[in-house]
Amino acid sequence: MVSNAAAQARENARRGDGKFGVQQKAESGLALEMSDDEYFGQSQEMKNVYVDEGENTIETYTDEMGNLNREYLPAMIIYRPNGTIEQEVYARYGVLQAVKGYHENGSLALEEIYQGGQLHSYTHPAKVTYGPDGKKNFEEWRVGGALHRIGGPAKVTYWPNGRPARASFYFQGELLIIRSYDESGREVTFDPID
Repeated sequence: MVSNAAAQARENARRGDGKFGVQQKAESGLALEMSDDEYFGQSQEMKNVYVDEGENTIETYTDEMGNLNREYLPAMIIYRPNGTIEQEVYARYGVLQAVKGYHENGSLALEEIYQGGQLHSYTHPAKVTYGPDGKKNFEEWRVGGALHRIGGPAKVTYWPNGRPARASFYFQGELLIIRSYDESGREVTFDPID
């Protein structure tokens, strides 16, 4: 928001020499136009909207090559017929970055993190699903698409009370141990894999 003092200063400058503030900035050495090299180096975002056979509305943002492409915002948004968001897909230059899915009540249903088009995250679960009540019911830790986690289970299913029901330990895609728990959190089975 521009303050009244700034607007007044601009108006006084314009009246004084007949030029607008923008022109003064150009005279001070700031470039107001992009060169052809700068312009064509920029990704041009194009918005497309269509309705699929299921009557969902799909909004996509693509680059000049037709790849899904949008920085920091979803490159594809799928709306249900009632207008609520069903899914958001994040992508840069056609490479999948993340997916978020939503329940009909608007609560988060799914989160997926991708790198190089594969489920991948060292610091967070690469995939998490939630119930309509917002409680986590499943998570997977993946590195380069393979189930993998050091210091904890790579795959966890949760009871409705939020405690783990089953925990599977993986190292570089290889299953090591499966542990199952009752609803109170007590371990009921321990299955080492040979």
